[in-house]
Parts: sequence; C-alpha cells; structure tokens
Amino acid sequence: AATLERVTQLEALHASTASKIAVDLFELETQIGVKATEGASAAAAALDARLESVVESVADVTTLVHELEVEVQQTRLSTNQTALSLAAADIPSVVSEMEIIKARTQRATQDAAFVSEALAEVRQLNENVERLSEDCSEDVKRVRERTEDMRKTYTEFKDVVKKSENMENETLEFIASIDAKGREVLAQIQNDVRRVSDLGDEIASTSERHAHLVQEQSETLAAQLKEWGAKVVERVGEKAEATVNEVIKYRMR
Repeated sequence: AATLERVTQLEALHASTASKIAVDLFELETQIGVKATEGASAAAAALDARLESVVESVADVTTLVHELEVEVQQTRLSTNQTALSLAAADIPSVVSEMEIIKARTQRATQDAAFVSEALAEVRQLNENVERLSEDCSEDVKRVRERTEDMRKTYTEFKDVVKKSENMENETLEFIASIDAKGREVLAQIQNDVRRVSDLGDEIASTSERHAHLVQEQSETLAAQLKEWGAKVVERVGEKAEATVNEVIKYRMR
C-alpha cells in the first residue's frame, strides 16, 4: 500500500511538474517575445531563473524515483524471504504425509501377502475337493461293479431255482436275505455318497466365501490407497500453487 501510494504521488508530481514546465516554458516564450525589445540581459536573467526552478523540480523527481526503486528492492527481498519461510514450513507436513503413505503401502503389502496365503489355502481346498470327488467316483464305480456282480449272481441263482423246484422255499428265503443285504448295502453306500457330496458342497461354499471376502478386502484396500494418494497429491499441489501464486503476486507488486 505504501509503495502504491508513493507511485501515485510520483505520478501526480510528474504530471504537475510536466504541467508546470509547460506553463513555465510558455511564459518564458511569452516573456521572451514581449521583452525582446526591453533588453537581452533582463530576459536572459528571467530565463535562467525559470530554468533553475525547472532543474530543481527535475532533481526532486529523480530523488523520489531513486527512493521508490530502493523500496521496491526491499519489498522484493522481503517477499522472497517470506516465500522461502512458507516453503520451509510446509516441508515437515509433506514429510509427515509421505511417512503416512509409506506406512499404508507397507500395510497394503502385508495385506497382499495375506491374500496370497488365503489364495494358496483356497487352492489347497480345491485340490482336496478334487481328490474327494475322485474318491467318490471310485466308490460309485466299485458299487456299480458289486451291483452288477449281485445281479449276475441273482440271475444265476434264478436259473438254479428254475432247475431246482424242490428247493423253492429255501431259495426264496435266501433271495430275500440277499435282497435285504443288498438294499442295506446300497442304502449305506448312498448315505456315504450323500455325506461326501455334502462335505464337498460345504468345502466349496467355504472356499467361495473366503475368496469373496479376500476380494472385498483387496478392493477396499485399493480404493483407500487410491483416495489417500489423490488427497495427498491434491493437497501438495494446492500448497505449492498457493506459494507460487503468492510469490508471483509479491513480485508483480
């Protein structure tokens, strides 16, 4: 404000001085024209007096301009020092934010390792499920083979019964016992297959829930890291831009 006031005063003084010089020159020209007949010495003395006053006015303007230049240099120096102080004050906060980012990055690395371990466990569970499925397939195959053998035996036995009509009652009882045992064995096999299937479904459901949970945690962590990084970059950019704008404003003034 003081600098602007001095500049205004300088402009006003310059304008008044220019106007005064123009008036003085006009008066001098008029006096020279009027008093040309009165004497060259008197006109020369008046002209010298006017010129001396003009020289004094110009000297005052030169002195004021020099003082204004000194004040402008001091203002620039103060502005540069202020900008450097602001930049130095922002450095600790930037370092602190970088430390926070580093800590979050380490945490993200640890979470990624945990996710990798979880995926390894899921793969192991999938392998176990595949082995159980293979075992179930083999059991079903053996059951089918035993059923086929029983059918063959039953067919042969029916042929024997046809040939041995005298042993019909014993044969029927034997067939009934074989049928009951076969149904019991089939029921037990079906229960075993159902139990193995339920176990496989439970393992698959657990693996799916675990994988979904791991995916959600990874997405949440990635979103948080992205948001924090954007905030830090935006904040640092705003501070740097504000500092640069302040320095430019001071320098322009």
